[in-house]
Amino acid sequence: MKYVITENQSSELFSNLLKKLDIKFHISYMSDNGRDSITAMVFLYKNGKPLGYRNGYDFYFKYDSLFNRLIPDGRWPHIEQKDEFGFMPPEMVLGFFTDKVETYLKNYIDKGYTNLKRK
Repeated sequence: MKYVITENQSSELFSNLLKKLDIKFHISYMSDNGRDSITAMVFLYKNGKPLGYRNGYDFYFKYDSLFNRLIPDGRWPHIEQKDEFGFMPPEMVLGFFTDKVETYLKNYIDKGYTNLKRK
């Protein structure tokens, strides 16, 4: 049997999974080059204790200042390979965290907390 779910349903499903597993996440700005790239980290916690890679999961983006757009440009280490997410499609895990980080970084840029500026 095959099920089809939308992106919005996917995000909601993954959020509910995190709540059920008592996994929380925190996003933190890491760095930018002042021109066209920016990086943030995702930290995972289960029952209040660090989960997975203690130094966070890096998400790299290219910044298109003309259109105020962030374009995913890689990640490390692979958050989608965590045992807790093993039964979820990797695209769902990556899509969820990439969207959350992108929203966080856009707000960070728009508030002027970084050297990146809109043209």
